[in-house]
Amino acid sequence: MNRKFSDHVTQTAFHLTLSRNMIGTMARIRNHAFGHDGAWTASGADQFIMGAKALTERGLVVHSQVPDATGKHWTFTEAGEHVFQLLVIAGLVTTEAANDQAA
Repeated sequence: MNRKFSDHVTQTAFHLTLSRNMIGTMARIRNHAFGHDGAWTASGADQFIMGAKALTERGLVVHSQVPDATGKHWTFTEAGEHVFQLLVIAGLVTTEAANDQAA
């Protein structure tokens, strides 16, 4: 169980709100836009990425100072993967983000 996600969405009733900035950040994470050598490089603290702190507090993304085997510093939690799927279904993320996920 993802305690952060559970605590966030069940404070009174199941409720999850994402701003446009948070949705955009999720799409950029899916597109690996926060890599080592781009305008969105962010291997440091999450305050440099708009929406990242809120997504982390909601239990949707995690950050690692050391990249994983694919070079990613930012990854979705299981809850984040499911929320991203809902964003795709709702048409709130670009086709490129959805296609990158299938690849």
